[in-house]
Amino acid sequence: MWDLDNAVLHIPALGGRFTLEFDLPDHRCPPTSGITIQPGPQDCIVEDAVFPAKTVLEKWGSYYLVEWENDEITWVTKSNVSEDLVTNFETNYKGFGPGVQNIVASRWKGRREQLRLAWRQRKLHEACWVDKKKWKSSPKMGRKRTAEEKRRYAEENGFNDDDTDVDDNPIPRDVLDYTKERYDVQMELWLEYKTTHPEATPHDLKTLKHFAEFMAKSIKGLLDPNGKPTVQTVRNYFRCFVSGWNIDNPKSLISRDHTDSITNYIKGPLKKKLGLSTATRPRTYLTLENYMYMERQLWQSDGHEYVHDGYRVLISAKLKCHVFTSARVGEITIEQVLAVKPPTDQKYWVLEWADHVHALDLPVFPEMSPDGPTQKIQSASAFCTQVRQLSLRAGMEQLVTVHGIRRESLIQATSNGYSKDELMKFAAHTNQMTMTRDYLSSITVVDGLGGFLKLPLRSDQAEDFRSMTVKRNPELFLSMPAKTQDELRQREDYVAITKKLEDLSFETNAETRTAIRNQLLKQRRMLEKEELNRVRRYILTTDGSTSSNAPWRTTREDTNSLNFAPYVTMQWQA
Repeated sequence: MWDLDNAVLHIPALGGRFTLEFDLPDHRCPPTSGITIQPGPQDCIVEDAVFPAKTVLEKWGSYYLVEWENDEITWVTKSNVSEDLVTNFETNYKGFGPGVQNIVASRWKGRREQLRLAWRQRKLHEACWVDKKKWKSSPKMGRKRTAEEKRRYAEENGFNDDDTDVDDNPIPRDVLDYTKERYDVQMELWLEYKTTHPEATPHDLKTLKHFAEFMAKSIKGLLDPNGKPTVQTVRNYFRCFVSGWNIDNPKSLISRDHTDSITNYIKGPLKKKLGLSTATRPRTYLTLENYMYMERQLWQSDGHEYVHDGYRVLISAKLKCHVFTSARVGEITIEQVLAVKPPTDQKYWVLEWADHVHALDLPVFPEMSPDGPTQKIQSASAFCTQVRQLSLRAGMEQLVTVHGIRRESLIQATSNGYSKDELMKFAAHTNQMTMTRDYLSSITVVDGLGGFLKLPLRSDQAEDFRSMTVKRNPELFLSMPAKTQDELRQREDYVAITKKLEDLSFETNAETRTAIRNQLLKQRRMLEKEELNRVRRYILTTDGSTSSNAPWRTTREDTNSLNFAPYVTMQWQA
């Protein structure tokens, strides 16, 4: 490419070739008559002078790339370089390399691979395409710097030879603030344990076993009716303690052997000793059918009073982001986005955020006030709560979680023929077992019956079963009916709790009164929740009465209505 002055482009009205008229810039010397000069790597040529050249780096046609005594590099003709330097260069020349700064691009021209070489101290527009076979330098490109040159460059960049500002402590891997907070909780529990065991050390296996039991006893279980923690919960808490200890004490790490031994201890002897639960949370999947129920509830049937109706837009947008990614955010409409046309020679166009968005650092998904969006970002936990509440109002007994949305999205991706590497990149996983262990459903899409009977194979039956995991009931009670609530309040156990709450007014110790009150309120909420779950098991029939058998539930007497060939069918109750 040439630097041009006074360039004027002439384009004919009807076809033909365009012409470009220009003047050579003042800083360029006109080429010598009778000599063909390759566009790009030439400078002003002075034919009569012989310069103090240090070395010849490259050759291009009849021109040489020379490094001078003042460390400047230019292109000159052969007559400007001493014959000894030229002869030595021609004798030892084996291809491009010493005068190359770097490789800026590569391409295939026909069956030849070419590299675009940028020369040392030269402008980028002087870079030239050469066949790769003429490139003889190492992959590091350019002249290799000596150790002395690297040391001098480091000192110029501010390297300090004094090492008093560094220590010999191992550096652990960085973790997120939220993860570090989880570690700190277990470290505080360890410090509390040490108040009664001042000589305790995590490097003693007996101490670790005793601390694991102390940790398990301190956990309030949510899945077990008796409040027992699960084995997996105790394991997770202990792993958090080990990680927190290793981060805070990099020179005194807990060994992997101790960690594995305590894991086996929790899964075996400790489980039997404390009666740890093996319950797991039911896995739910936001299938396409369930997703449509939630969107329909959000836009057509939702009687919930939001702080601002803009929350409906944000919830719908974030649902789409988790399901298939959507660009519908904020107040930009799809018509405005599609109205922006990319250049004719491009298939895409990158839209930058507006200046006021950058200046004010506005969140994409803000919290809402009665007056509209605020400048405070909505937390992830707030969105998770909105999703669970929306799924409940849509009639789903098992609440949908954000993890359930992601789980179904990854299951759908696995059935589309992508490679394992692409799936791991899509899921942001680093372990191939994560997908199988934590995301894929136990219901396989393999049609064993169709394959055995040589029938057309089906792959949609598994999705129907995943849809059933939320146990949707269009008539699901969101709260207890008035009649049921009145009956509950007259039950002896409920009345007894209410009487104890009333008697707390005679308790003089405020701390004791608060603790007992919280415990009694928790017991009463448990009774209300159990009664609500019992009511939800009933469905409305066509005559307005209730039935305890939902259409998808069968009894032993119903087994005569099942047919097992060629596919399992079920006779639904009227």
